[in-house]
Amino acid sequence: MVEINRNTYNKAPEKRVFRIRDGNGDDLKCYGCGWRVTNLYVLATSKSEAISLYQSKDAGLCGDCFSEMLMELSSPETIIGQGETIKV
Repeated sequence: MVEINRNTYNKAPEKRVFRIRDGNGDDLKCYGCGWRVTNLYVLATSKSEAISLYQSKDAGLCGDCFSEMLMELSSPETIIGQGETIKV
């Protein structure tokens, strides 16, 4: 019989949802579907990581694409704390 250490198995990176908005109030382009929207969402461990991911075009999804991404995560993510708005 194989024994599983559940403490190790269940550990997933703790991430927060960050909302990205343009500092001038312009619409931003979703990196998933290409639609222009007021808010983009990023799942990251910190504000600096969220900004870095957005600026490198590795993250930044509209609400529809973000919810689809959450449903398709292959590994469980732990989403913690209150979200935060970042103006870029």
